[in-house]
Amino acid sequence: MRLIKIILPALLMLNSGLPAAQTLSVIPVPAEVKIKKGVFKLGPETVVRSDERNQFNRTYLLSKLRVAGVTDKRTGNSGVIELITDNTIPQEGYSLISDSLRVTIKASSKAGFFYGIQTLLQMLPPTVYSGVANGFEKWEVPAVEINDYPRYGYRGMMLDVSRTFFDKATIINYMDWLSYHKINKFHWHLTDDNGWRIEIKKYPLLTSRGAWRGPGEALAPTFGSGNKRYGGFFSQKDVKEIVKYAAERNIEIIPEIDLPGHSRAFARVFPEILCRGAVDSTAAGLDRRNVFCVAREANYKMLDNILNEVCELFPSEYIHLGGDEVARSQWA
Repeated sequence: MRLIKIILPALLMLNSGLPAAQTLSVIPVPAEVKIKKGVFKLGPETVVRSDERNQFNRTYLLSKLRVAGVTDKRTGNSGVIELITDNTIPQEGYSLISDSLRVTIKASSKAGFFYGIQTLLQMLPPTVYSGVANGFEKWEVPAVEINDYPRYGYRGMMLDVSRTFFDKATIINYMDWLSYHKINKFHWHLTDDNGWRIEIKKYPLLTSRGAWRGPGEALAPTFGSGNKRYGGFFSQKDVKEIVKYAAERNIEIIPEIDLPGHSRAFARVFPEILCRGAVDSTAAGLDRRNVFCVAREANYKMLDNILNEVCELFPSEYIHLGGDEVARSQWA
């Protein structure tokens, strides 16, 4: 077993296509890496400057490096971290070159600079993320030459807050973790059978009733929510704050409003949206009457009102309308 533990890292390096000498721990692995001799040392005299008109990236970097003793210096020659615009670099790409005197990140876009910063942070002790030093860190950046760009333009993660509710603080934390790994799309699954999680001002009952499960609630307990009131929702103010926070970190939020099926939370508040007649069937003891009636003209007006509010909140190019697992026989 000990032999396996020794050999396995080398096998993993070979299978990844990286030379065994390239042990830079950055996720995702950059497109091109050259590791050189020497280190760049961080400290109170380190200068951080940027030629970007929008100084968010510089401010963000300083907020992370404060734990290393870096202050808000713009001038000086005792170790420089600089963000320099280079329009020859692809969108979302960056170059990072470091030696004992300076770290230079070049990019052509705000996202490129941000991703270069994430690579820089990953080369530092992990307490750069917590902001609390333990006193044993070596605040040094290895001398490297990195050229990186994304292989895929769409790099996404999804979170379902209908079945299991996660609050605003958790979503903000999730945005941070996505941004550290250069993820640029967040698919936010906001509605399903088990809870409606976004405030719609025209239909306040969707959240005052449709966001809750438990005894005496519109929805029965499911997914281990227990014999108590369970749920929550995001106000439109919450959504705007999260969308802004994500956009600053180059994450596009794609909301999902699941329909015409998976709409039990909606139907328990507004049962008139359902087709009249016998219930199709049940599955695992759950009421299958969760489908908007395609023949009810008033449903289209309701959905128009809802989607107008959703579109106002999300600047995303896309909105996802579920479309899956629809008991269409009721439409007959």
